[in-house]
Amino acid sequence: VDSLFDKNKTDDDLKITILMPKLTNEARSKIQSLSPEQIDTYDKFKKALLSEYRYTRKQMRDNFYEATRNVDESCTQYVSKLRAALRHYLESCQVTNFEQLQELMIADRLRDSLTNAAKQYLADRDRDIYSKPNRLVEIIDIYEDSRQTSSALQQKTKVTCKFCSRSGHNETQCFKKKGA
Repeated sequence: VDSLFDKNKTDDDLKITILMPKLTNEARSKIQSLSPEQIDTYDKFKKALLSEYRYTRKQMRDNFYEATRNVDESCTQYVSKLRAALRHYLESCQVTNFEQLQELMIADRLRDSLTNAAKQYLADRDRDIYSKPNRLVEIIDIYEDSRQTSSALQQKTKVTCKFCSRSGHNETQCFKKKGA
C-alpha cells in the first residue's frame, strides 16, 4: 500500500481516508477506539493498525521470502509487493545502512541453521539481539556449552562403579578403592 501511495504521490491527509473503508470491521473498530491524537498522522495510523496485528519480525521476513506472484498480477505489482514486504521487515529491524543490512542477513542465516530448541532459547532472550550476529553467537555458544555440559553430566550419572556400585564414576576413579 505504501509503495502505491508513494508511486501516486498521495497526500498524507488522504491516505487514512482512502484506507478506512478497506479495513475489516475489527480493524476499523480498533482505529475508532483511539483518540484523534493517536491517529492524527498517517504514520501514527499505520503504527496503531500494525500494532493491532502485531506481526513479528519473523512473519515480516517470511512475507518477503514466501511472496509469490499471483496469476492476475503484473511484474510491476509483484515487485511493488516485494519492495513493501522488504521495507516493512527492514524497518522493523531498524536497518538504515548497508552494514546493518549485512549484519541482519548474517543473523538470519545463523538463526536458520539452529535447532528448534536453540531457536526457542533465543526467542526467550533480549529482542535487541535480533540483527546482531556476534551477540547471537555468544548466546548460542552459551546455550550449546550448557547443553553439552548437561549431556556430559547425564552420561556421567549413567556410569556405575563396579567396585562400590555407586553411579557417577567408574572403578578407576573410585575413592573407596583408592582408600582400600
